[in-house]
Amino acid sequence: MSAGIRGYLVDRGGWSVPVAVLAVAAAVVGAAVELASHDSLVGWWVPVAVLAPLLAAILLTRTLAGTDVLLERSMPRLTQGRRMVHASMAMMLCCLPLTVAGAAVLEAAATLAMLRNALGLCGMVLLSATVIRVQAAWMPILGYGLLSMATAPRDTARGAAWWAWTVQPGRPNVSWVVAGFLVVAGVTAYVRRGPAA
Repeated sequence: MSAGIRGYLVDRGGWSVPVAVLAVAAAVVGAAVELASHDSLVGWWVPVAVLAPLLAAILLTRTLAGTDVLLERSMPRLTQGRRMVHASMAMMLCCLPLTVAGAAVLEAAATLAMLRNALGLCGMVLLSATVIRVQAAWMPILGYGLLSMATAPRDTARGAAWWAWTVQPGRPNVSWVVAGFLVVAGVTAYVRRGPAA
């Protein structure tokens, strides 16, 4: 690997982001083991299944643009094919460790909810990165994630599966449609337009 490519990867968090996502996955295991030991806590899996994917998606923004402006300007813009590979690898980096950690300590519905949330929130990050600067692309998903977790019902009453899809159980329902739409829209927009300058 050439020094230029190595520097480019380091500037985009090519080594630190995977380590940070693995740390989030380890925190999922620790939090789930601790919360499950308290019989009085009902629905304790919801914060775990929302906050872990939220943190992983926020970390994803670190890979979309570097901190060195001169280095970024000197590199040619990625082609659509390379942006597709980048988006796919970044989403896999966010989803795979969390799903494995969730499968180890959570029930199946909670694990599926974590996978759905990771996919949907990554799609939201990619979509927002094409509209606003990459350095601020995490703000919309943080605001949405915290708002839905704090205010939404944990069922599908009053259309909550549409607007509060992150807090729904992982069973197949409308929440998966919303997450799937966000993934398709985010990847498509990112591949076509690339990150906003």
